[in-house]
Amino acid sequence: MRMEILGLSALAALIPLPTHKQIFLYNKTFGADPQTDNTTVAAWDSLLPAINPYPVLGNKQTVGQSSVRYPPGSQNIYTLSVAHQLHCLWSIHQNYYSAVHGAPDRQGDHIAAHMRHCFDYLRQSLICASDSTLEPVDTKLGGVTGWGSERVCRDYAALSEWAEGRRVSNARGFSGHDTNQGGVGVV
Repeated sequence: MRMEILGLSALAALIPLPTHKQIFLYNKTFGADPQTDNTTVAAWDSLLPAINPYPVLGNKQTVGQSSVRYPPGSQNIYTLSVAHQLHCLWSIHQNYYSAVHGAPDRQGDHIAAHMRHCFDYLRQSLICASDSTLEPVDTKLGGVTGWGSERVCRDYAALSEWAEGRRVSNARGFSGHDTNQGGVGVV
């Protein structure tokens, strides 16, 4: 299994992904309560136009080739890590606001297990990325906001465009469907 994982990491380098400079700015929409701010769900859905919560990468030998449609039950499917990371963050967001509003826990142990998975998965993803951007401390605030610092980012729009031509489903975004089901595929 370890060799398989290392092989997939090498394939990720074949995806054409330029970088660009970007300054992080606060956007309250993504943290807002979806029950009181009707733009929140649309904003989250806009993050995954083609990179559905579970895009899939087909047969390893076809990376870089044109779109291939896989039949149900295909064994050679993979997700882009960024989509899995965003799915986890979205799930945490949704469950946080459900708890704030005292919504009944209808899925009990499944939700708790999923949240534990997401916390640890995001922890490892952040450490793996190890963004070394220096962020100034706001002495009045007594902490760091992260806003206003220039970073060199991988081009998410380019990745979305690349994935668009390789998807195996028309499902898009987080809302309106079960985010635990396969959706978009990339080859």
